[in-house]
Amino acid sequence: MPLLNQSTDSKDKFIPYESYRGPTPAASVFAAALTASGRNVFNLGQGAEKQTPSTLYKRAKEIYQLKDTAYLSARGMPTHDFQSPAYNPALSGGAANEKIAADFLNHMFGHNPSPSSTFVLNQQGRFGLGQAAILIKQYADEDSAEDILLPRARWPMLDGIFGRQHGYKLTDYGVQEGDLESSLDRIVSTFKEIPRIVYLNSPLNPTGRQTTPEEFKNILAYLEIFNEQTKPSDKTFLIIDDPYFHACEQRGADEQGARFKTFLDGQLNSSLHTPWIHILSGSKALGTAEKGFSIISCHASIATDMRKQLGENGGLAFSRYQMGVMMEAISPSLYPDFLDHCASIREKYFANFQSLTDYFNENVVAGNPSMTAVVAVDLNEIKGAKKSGLIGEWDIANQHDFIEYLGNEHQTVVVDNGFDENGNWLMRFAFAEKPTLCAEGIRRTNTAWNDLKSSLG
Repeated sequence: MPLLNQSTDSKDKFIPYESYRGPTPAASVFAAALTASGRNVFNLGQGAEKQTPSTLYKRAKEIYQLKDTAYLSARGMPTHDFQSPAYNPALSGGAANEKIAADFLNHMFGHNPSPSSTFVLNQQGRFGLGQAAILIKQYADEDSAEDILLPRARWPMLDGIFGRQHGYKLTDYGVQEGDLESSLDRIVSTFKEIPRIVYLNSPLNPTGRQTTPEEFKNILAYLEIFNEQTKPSDKTFLIIDDPYFHACEQRGADEQGARFKTFLDGQLNSSLHTPWIHILSGSKALGTAEKGFSIISCHASIATDMRKQLGENGGLAFSRYQMGVMMEAISPSLYPDFLDHCASIREKYFANFQSLTDYFNENVVAGNPSMTAVVAVDLNEIKGAKKSGLIGEWDIANQHDFIEYLGNEHQTVVVDNGFDENGNWLMRFAFAEKPTLCAEGIRRTNTAWNDLKSSLG
């Protein structure tokens, strides 16, 4: 905490950064408190996508309401209240949703799960990650491994979900091309410390790097070596976390129509010996971070247990109206609208990534333009800096002090993404804001850093 100036203006009120909450929640709470104090905040820690698919939703609502009106009218039920709790199995039934979702995965990604092993949830993707962690533990015996291989640079909440909440031992792998393959190759050479879970996130939060189809083919080959002759309690599970698919490049229309270019293309199926769980979240692409919408597909061998797990924990519950509209939004008639919306978001990410590169140059960690990016900086450049500001006198000792200073004095919020293998601090930026606002927040961050650095001479 700085030595505070005396001021009665709420905009000059000191707002603490509460690091104990964890990196992402702390940034969200900090941004909300700064905004509540009357500041105009440039929230570069923002997780929710600001660019909502208004045209897509408008058309989806119109289609849903026409179908719903016809269904309810035929049964003599009120049609004026589309958010009534009346159950409409033709539009909101589980089997119907699962078929639409499976077709969507097949069309958009070349990933062709059976509808019977595909589940639609009124929950965020993080809920699915937690349920997967629980389910995998149920297959274990007392000698089963409890390691999970995770990318070294990752979404900070993964540590909480898999480590603190469910007791897995977290083991890092590098985030450059080939790093996961190298880690798996070392394990194959000794067959020791075989992980219980391999976690894959592409595009990767926070760098945006995308796994290539060739990489994924090699990763699956290693996992098949582990799993081909292994009893269920010792199998290595593959979890694919896919909330940023909308940032992937799209291929032009072919005989299958336009779709995303991703590593999944035709490689994930239930003939594999490796049990897999794929979690696709709509929180970014469909702007459902508040309401929750995700699709889970899994290997056929664990589908019955997954359905039971999700059903017992509320994952399959849904809001009739919201779910009906969401299913229309991912239905074939609106595929072109969905892809157009995702393409416009991708353009914004490119613009925001360019702004980050313009200000931080080689400090931007290599990756692809996506929802997030990170800058690797040496904290020693600003440690010990003392700076006078509108709020008070600042003494910077660590990254939390910098985030607090940046928010209070420059009205900008970023996320603490830990440290890399070289000891550099990873400062994470989210690109949800439109380019003009994002560029200004990046400029302010760069200015704040350089001002502190200059104060040390």
